[in-house]
Amino acid sequence: MDNNISKIRNDIQDRNSEAWIKLCEYVEYIAKKGKKEFSPREYLGDELFAQIYTLPESIGKLKKVKKIWLYGSNLKRIPPEIGEMKS
Repeated sequence: MDNNISKIRNDIQDRNSEAWIKLCEYVEYIAKKGKKEFSPREYLGDELFAQIYTLPESIGKLKKVKKIWLYGSNLKRIPPEIGEMKS
């Protein structure tokens, strides 16, 4: 086995954390306002944004979003609902 290959951490999303709760609130806000950009880092701040490993299923509600800003995230999982955003 090649020792130069780094292992990917399998971080589990804490769905009771402040970061998760605020992210879900942000998704609801963006959906309600019909915003065209989704930038969770701006809303959460760096510290909470760093605790997000998974996007919530509610992301499928963001029908009007045209740009998603996830640069610098620790995302490991994106739910299939993100594909529904293009519908």
